[in-house]
Amino acid sequence: MSQVWFIMTESRAQPGSGFPGPRDATIYVECYVPESQIRNALDRAEEALGREGFLMLNATRCSRFDLDDWNDEEYPEGSDARVVVERVLIHGEVEFGPFIYGSSDA
Repeated sequence: MSQVWFIMTESRAQPGSGFPGPRDATIYVECYVPESQIRNALDRAEEALGREGFLMLNATRCSRFDLDDWNDEEYPEGSDARVVVERVLIHGEVEFGPFIYGSSDA
């Protein structure tokens, strides 16, 4: 498989997650998921977040990266996006980007 989905999720921390932010915070998490079908990718992202103590509320963006179709000018060898996608393809597990949050009071 040469495909990885980038899924931006809107999530919420569950009790016991160890999340340091406010209890009612909306958390945006980048998920990189090695799957060929979007439905499977969404399920795997939700499961991976759940194992970390987070509930996925929504997927706000989904983009498919297929190394066979990549434009080397846009994503040259060694670029951040390419490094993450190649790493995910090697180990076959979901990987998270930064967890960004804000209080619902903001």
